[in-house]
Amino acid sequence: MQGPDPATMFEVQGRTFWNKSLGLDQQPPGVLGHQCSAARPSPHPKDILTYTPNRRWPADPADGRSAIVMAVGGEPERFYKRIQNTWASWQGYFTPHIRQNTVMILLLDGNFWTDLTKLGDVLKLERLDCSMHQHACDVAANLDQGYTVFVLNLFVRMPESINYVEPHEPFVIFAGIKDFPHPFWIERDNMTEAQILASDWKTKECNKADYAYTKFTNWYSYHMFDELRILDYFDYWWKIDDDVRWFGHLPMDVTSRLVEEKRIFFHTAMDFDPWWCIGPSLGESIELFMDTESDLCGRPLHAAAQDKIWWRNDSYIYLSEFVGGWLGMYTSPELMEYGRIWNYYPYSMWTWRWGDQQFWTKANGMFDDGSGILDLSYLKQHDTSGGPPKGKTDMMFYHG
Repeated sequence: MQGPDPATMFEVQGRTFWNKSLGLDQQPPGVLGHQCSAARPSPHPKDILTYTPNRRWPADPADGRSAIVMAVGGEPERFYKRIQNTWASWQGYFTPHIRQNTVMILLLDGNFWTDLTKLGDVLKLERLDCSMHQHACDVAANLDQGYTVFVLNLFVRMPESINYVEPHEPFVIFAGIKDFPHPFWIERDNMTEAQILASDWKTKECNKADYAYTKFTNWYSYHMFDELRILDYFDYWWKIDDDVRWFGHLPMDVTSRLVEEKRIFFHTAMDFDPWWCIGPSLGESIELFMDTESDLCGRPLHAAAQDKIWWRNDSYIYLSEFVGGWLGMYTSPELMEYGRIWNYYPYSMWTWRWGDQQFWTKANGMFDDGSGILDLSYLKQHDTSGGPPKGKTDMMFYHG
């Protein structure tokens, strides 16, 4: 069905949301999860990996919807300290320009969070009036672990001042307290996650990352797509770090542009991981997936980006400060199958600190030759030593 389904749609102060997923990611494993599944639509290339889209492209770009997923690990005070330094710039430069088609999904670590009252005070949010939006509140409460719907009605008039603008259309935030998955080896070692969090546990390789950092950066590479049914209501996921600062107005409607150009991914910076953050198992996990697919098909299969340097060189990564991808690909059964291998491959994330940055490059190149990737790196100020740039510029944010 193309367009809103009255049975599942709901409205929040002028925004309409409806279930956009085709449900292919909910098929039993093996039904659609590989290149040559009997139930897989055809035709498709015989020697290049492809995927079965789990979304239809909106017929009208104005119907595109994006969700910023922000998973907050650790103590509330750490988050409040970071976000209070940046939130005014979000209110002034960023949220006013994305509010029509983009929301934030704020997931707070159940190990530390028990209440959302202070969250609303710190971010200047109002709880959605459920007497006026009962259906929206009910749908949100019954998705995943349950969400409270907030609206941001105060935008800062920039350059930053104490003057607030009250728009007709607020920015919408779905906030939930979530128990994020933890690895089996904690129980195997007769410990609890609380004990691990309180310990000095570090990854053996890479930058000796602590437990929470390793857990949450990897969560975006597989578990996010496997667990969050709220994402069924969106076309795109975005990830934006909570210490990103904005100093310019967004020069485009990002969601509409992604839909119009049929892009499967956008990024704002590409970088390189050192070899000690890659490890031999990264290449081995790719080989396992591709060999398995080739065996099931009875012929050798190749990545769509097999001739691209950013695919062949495992050190290429997309920085995670501001990125996003099309859920039609990222929740496709083929990519979910690869995500399972990625997440559970032995001696990977908990040894080499594999995270989302390494995953996106490989996931994209597996099924796309790069033509579906939108480079928005000109929006980022890479040298912050002198502060925000002066004069006319397309740059609009920096990290840290």
